[in-house]
Amino acid sequence: MKKEFSWRPSPYPYSKEDRSKCFSITPGEKIGLFSLFIFLTACLIPFEIYAQNQVQIVRADSIVGETIGGAPVQKIIGNVHLQTEDMEMFADRALKFTNQEKVQAFGNIQINTQEESIWADSLTYYTDIDFSELRGRVIIESDSSTLFGHSVDYRFTNKVAHFTNKIRLEDTQGTLIANSGFYFREPDSAAFYGQVQLRDSLKYIEGDSLFSNRRTQYNELHGNVFADDPENNSMLKGDYLESDSTGRRLLKGNAWLKNFKEDSTTTGPSQDSLQAPPDSLQPTRQDSLILQPDSMETSQQDTSQSSHPDTTHIRAVRILSLQNRTASDTTTTVKSYENVRIWSPDFSSLSDSARYESKAQTFELWENAKAWHEQIQLSGPYIWVQLEDGDIKQLVSYPNPFTVQQDTSINRLNQIKGDTLDASFTDGQLRLIRVYRNSHLLRFTQQNGKPDGALDLTAPITNIYFENGQLVELKSLGDEGSINGFYFPESEQTAKKQLDGFTWNPDLRPQRPSEKMEPRFPPIPKEPPFELPKRYLEHIGKSPPDDSKTDTLQVNN
Repeated sequence: MKKEFSWRPSPYPYSKEDRSKCFSITPGEKIGLFSLFIFLTACLIPFEIYAQNQVQIVRADSIVGETIGGAPVQKIIGNVHLQTEDMEMFADRALKFTNQEKVQAFGNIQINTQEESIWADSLTYYTDIDFSELRGRVIIESDSSTLFGHSVDYRFTNKVAHFTNKIRLEDTQGTLIANSGFYFREPDSAAFYGQVQLRDSLKYIEGDSLFSNRRTQYNELHGNVFADDPENNSMLKGDYLESDSTGRRLLKGNAWLKNFKEDSTTTGPSQDSLQAPPDSLQPTRQDSLILQPDSMETSQQDTSQSSHPDTTHIRAVRILSLQNRTASDTTTTVKSYENVRIWSPDFSSLSDSARYESKAQTFELWENAKAWHEQIQLSGPYIWVQLEDGDIKQLVSYPNPFTVQQDTSINRLNQIKGDTLDASFTDGQLRLIRVYRNSHLLRFTQQNGKPDGALDLTAPITNIYFENGQLVELKSLGDEGSINGFYFPESEQTAKKQLDGFTWNPDLRPQRPSEKMEPRFPPIPKEPPFELPKRYLEHIGKSPPDDSKTDTLQVNN
């Protein structure tokens, strides 16, 4: 039995008050470009003009005319099959309101279009604007994804779905869940709100809201962002995360990046092109002043954490990560800005900005830079550091760096400055400090464990050699007459002696973060949030359970 129905135009289902809310923005509220796109799309769509749909009843067991709430309706009962020009609908029962452009359907609903299939427990369909309110166990399936929700408003003409009560999105890349959201099928974009969680085979990400264009792989994640990326041996936290298909990631607001140590059996990275000052700084004729070691030892920190997997922590206002994606180079460059704090078991630093190159395992620090290793602090406008498997390997600073070494055995601060400093390390232990041009050394001596004056030494070049954290030899190199040394006997004035430009700030030294970097939300469930509807199970080739849900229709006359 076939019938064709035609309906007259009727008021839009949203009230005037509801429509006006679409254009209401709280004073001072800021929205990004992607958010503005979603805002305009969702709010302006209701004012577009749609052609009137012609609905046909392809099949039904019975059609009965009744009055419900004073409105004439046709009750379409049993094996209902409705059809429009662009859509087919199947259900157990349906109501057609004769004087309204509205159809309601109940029980085991399935809707098929050329681009998607939809399943639901109940449906209210406004035929004049091609708009549906889907409720119950709602599933929307397209060629690229499957979405699950309990309450969905869907417009067939522009393929926009508004999930008002939970959303779960599954595709070949992974699974996403949130409390609510919009999905725009044509641009393959989405906006999700409230407890947003995303998981694929390699990564896990969570936040308070997400704006995403899946086609271009552009994403904005807002509010209490956390990400775990085992593929790149890293985790991160922050207030905002932005990413795209190039591998670019911008983390802003309390940005925190944690890099793990790679397997020590892998081949070490290649050396960065930045090298220590050239040999041309060496004088053509050298005299030398050699100072033999005494019993002075430098205090050492416990370096047992150097084998701990969380090798490096970077914290800043902003952290920008850029991936090199070529056949021969898949490394990462990390740029950090504003109040940059870096900690690793062997090295920590503070600077206004920094850059890390994963290929060479190098850090570069700029502006008010300070670096610490054991009881040594280095301050300078520019500091370059190379790591190897988490251990510091080489450190270079210029111009005019200032280095302080704390001798805790006599509570004195040894100092050295010059034009350029180059420090070398072996297995994370300091081996050599070389200061080029205009080196100036102040070193406190001791005898029998007690302070015994200080040596003030100037020379073109000064080399300081260490073994197991102990100074074993000091050499000053230069032309005849260019090396000058003075000894100051022990006194209260000697104990307070400092070189010009002295700076010692142990209270500013970054420490290993004490708070845990971990997700706030429980794991994403492996299964959808409800028992799958009968027609959907048949669609995916599974048999529905014998006690599958049976829908009932309550109609008040």
